[in-house]
Parts: sequence; structure tokens; C-alpha cells
Amino acid sequence: MKTSLKHIKKGFTLVELLVVIAIMGALGAVGYGAILAFMNSGDKQAAETNMSNIGKALTQFSKDNKAFPCDTTADKLQDKAGAFGELQGDTANCYLRQLFAKKDVVEEKNFFAKIGEAYSEGDGNIANGACLEPGENAFAYVMLKADESATPKSKAKPAKNKKAAAVEITKRPVREASAPLMFCCIKHDGATPIPGEELLLDMDPFNEFALVLKANGSVEKLEGDKITVDPNDESVGTFAEGKTPFPKSRSTGESKAADYIILPPAL
Repeated sequence: MKTSLKHIKKGFTLVELLVVIAIMGALGAVGYGAILAFMNSGDKQAAETNMSNIGKALTQFSKDNKAFPCDTTADKLQDKAGAFGELQGDTANCYLRQLFAKKDVVEEKNFFAKIGEAYSEGDGNIANGACLEPGENAFAYVMLKADESATPKSKAKPAKNKKAAAVEITKRPVREASAPLMFCCIKHDGATPIPGEELLLDMDPFNEFALVLKANGSVEKLEGDKITVDPNDESVGTFAEGKTPFPKSRSTGESKAADYIILPPAL
């Protein structure tokens, strides 16, 4: 018995191939979106956990030193923690290095958040000025602005005339910290302190999501009605009206954000 091959198709038509490709593309997009959302959720959770660990270290630091990391504590810890690097400056890394003065409280990996190629997990090397090098900390640190009326640091310098008993005194305003507020993620250039009232949140890393470490040590998620996204630039967010995490004035009830500066993580 002979079988006729005349009516057997030799392959797909162009239309059929296009339909199959379209279906595969749609399924791939759905699958990739789900995978991306899952990975993003894990990144958020990891950042939240790390911020919480730093919060505990800040709380313990304040108990041990009667203050959170600031210029005053930097002066006191210079002999103990100075080998880790600068303990005061214009980036969060400087002041957060003070937390390493007490061993086994934090690790460099606690300061990592997967929010971009500029940041990488700390290598654990903290000696010889290698602690929290640029890129090894992803969190911004909040401090009170330098107070001109506060008791300044006095630095004695030998007089030019060696026989003279007098010394020259150099004074500068003291930068203090009244609360261990931290942010992730913010818009910044990696070097310049940001006035509190001008703080902008970076909406790209966590997809319209940010974190703040509050004064009581809790980590709050900033999302939904707490953030207002710039309609002209969806990568930029600000605090929604009445939702600022900065302390409020007891007399006026208004945000005291203008009294604070945000030290960005060093890039």
C-alpha cells in the first residue's frame, strides 16, 4: 500500500512562525517580570535587614559613648578607631566608621544594599584606613547642622616662636547627631552633604520604594502614600505632605528638616 506525500506539509508558514514567536515573547516577558519582582523583593529585604543591624549598632554605640557618631565622639575615638580611616567628614562612611571602634558589633557587609553598580559588599578589610571604602556603604547618615554657637573643638598648635609659651587655637563649629537617622536610597553625587529640606529619594533601585532608619531604631518602608513621585521624572521622589520622618517642632508642628544635613554614602 502506497502512502501519498502530496498533502503532508513540509514546514510552518511565515504567519505560523510569527504567531509562535509572539506567544513565546509574551510568555518570556511575563516570566521575566515575575522573576525580576521576586529578586527585587529579596534585595529590599536584605537592605532592610542590614539597616536594622546598623540601627542596633548605633543604639549600642550611643549607650557606650553617650552620643551617636559625631565630631565629639570622633575626637574621643581617634586613638581607638583612627586606624580605620577618617572618622569625620562630608560622607556617611566617615562617621559610620566609628561603629567599628568596638569589635564584633558590625561587619562591612552590613552596610551593603544591592542598589546599583556603584556599590559592592565589603571585603572585610578594615585595617590601615580600608574600613568602609567608597562603594562599601550604601546608606546615608543624618546629622544636625554644625552649630556656630556650640562649644567648638579646640585644636592647639605650637606657636611659631618656640620660646613663646602661648599657643594658637583653631576653632570650628561642631557637627552633632541627635538621632541615628539613615536613608536608602537618595539622589546624591557621593561627596556633598544635602540640606534636609532638599533631600530627594532615588526611586529606581527599589522601584518606587525607600527605607529610613528612625530614631527609635525601627526601619520604616517609604512607599505608596508616603512618597510623591515627580511626574516629570519618575526616578525622583519626595516625602508626601505630612509624611516626613524628620522630627517636628513642638511649637509649630512643622518639620524640622531644615535643621539637618544628610551625609551621602561615598562613591
